[in-house]
Amino acid sequence: MTRRALCLLLLCALTLPLPLLRADQPPSSYFPKDTFLYVEADVAALLSGLPKLDIMRMIDDEQVQDFLAPMMDEMGVEAGEVVASLMSQLPLEDWVGGRVAVGLRGVKLTFVRADGEKKVYELGPGKPVSAALFHEMLGFSVPMWIGRRPPRDSSRNLIIEPDLLIVVDPGPELRRIAPDYVEKAASWVKSRETVEIAGRQVTRLSDTQQVSPGVTVSFSAYGDLSGERWFLSSSQQLLHDALTGGSPDSLSKSKSFQEVRARLTGGTSVVLAYLDIAGALEMVRSLASPILMEEMELLGLTSVRGMGMGISLAAGGVRESLALVFDGQPRGIFELLEAAPRGIPTLDVAPLSTAGLIAMKFDAPLLVKKLRKLTNKLLPGNEAYLDMFLAQAKRETGIDIVDDLL
Repeated sequence: MTRRALCLLLLCALTLPLPLLRADQPPSSYFPKDTFLYVEADVAALLSGLPKLDIMRMIDDEQVQDFLAPMMDEMGVEAGEVVASLMSQLPLEDWVGGRVAVGLRGVKLTFVRADGEKKVYELGPGKPVSAALFHEMLGFSVPMWIGRRPPRDSSRNLIIEPDLLIVVDPGPELRRIAPDYVEKAASWVKSRETVEIAGRQVTRLSDTQQVSPGVTVSFSAYGDLSGERWFLSSSQQLLHDALTGGSPDSLSKSKSFQEVRARLTGGTSVVLAYLDIAGALEMVRSLASPILMEEMELLGLTSVRGMGMGISLAAGGVRESLALVFDGQPRGIFELLEAAPRGIPTLDVAPLSTAGLIAMKFDAPLLVKKLRKLTNKLLPGNEAYLDMFLAQAKRETGIDIVDDLL
């Protein structure tokens, strides 16, 4: 029994690390929870969904085939192969075999002076801009204003490390040409070396540029192009976390991100963009005056925690969606959204041959009620003007907008 248990533990120890970098793992799981900007595209889903679009199916219609016959003959395309021919013109799978994702958390700035003293500043959610950083940047840039070296050595260097991570499922063509591009990129920078990160051999490209006498700026880029899924980053720590499977407290566990993804990824999702508005505001909150923050609160802007945009293929068409995530009930100007309930029943009864449809759905009485409330909040004591406008419209048209129309 003891031997069997030891064998089982050994088997787990050998196999557990393997799925950490598996290609089917959601890319968002590699990014830290406080990533405030994230964009993901699924090329495989796009290519599999395009032939199912109504406009692509329409091409196979007999009448459409007759209409396209002259052009098809000129292109040398057989009848019934138009869709396949069009898809062959989009060899995206040769470049990206699955998904690609890009995320930004912030930036790390390290100021190095001539005597070796270092000052490190981090900008990101929970790490706002500070007065100390402003003065450090002012001191760093003085030689650039004067245009020449000072009497004694006061050379300085700024190391810029954006918390940027890129995850790619490469296609065969990208795998083929990548080594050549790495070699070319290495010829543009001052240093290329192989470093070990999380037990993997990673390529590091570094460069230092002089921006003025005695002032230089440095940056580095790391890339692991050895597995089924590639990782590129300008932050060694971020790359380390990704290569070890991502943080347990990753972006995919963020409540705001989960709500955005759930609302925007219906059907075949091909593009998802997410912005953590609350996190982005944290970085610049110290720059805003108290009265400006109070005004944003009155307008309800601070009630928005996150925003997302998605493109998906659903019901034979392309659907573009925008979602907002609030910290509770919408406030301020966003209360007007309550007058626009979800769903447009017209779509269910529209004939299949409908060429175009523009529809809007809203609860008119509720909209007027919300407008009254918002007017009284932003312009106290002036909601009577709204009543005056409605009464004037009734006298001139003989129609009561609220009772007769709304």
